[in-house]
Amino acid sequence: MVHTYSLLDYLMSLIKRIDKVNYFSIFLLSPAQITKFTILNFDVLFPSFKHWAYSTNQLLNVFGQHIFTI
Repeated sequence: MVHTYSLLDYLMSLIKRIDKVNYFSIFLLSPAQITKFTILNFDVLFPSFKHWAYSTNQLLNVFGQHIFTI
């Protein structure tokens, strides 16, 4: 029960941080709206992903320049 509560607490704090959205209405959204919400607020929900994607992109650029130089 403690684990479930802490997970729910964590999710609510994430949703509260995005101040444009009323966090009670998040449970009434359709799957399409949830997907759109996740995509629009991706860097807020998953801040490390943006850094990871940027690093991977930089790495691919470096390798790409060496591989595809003609």
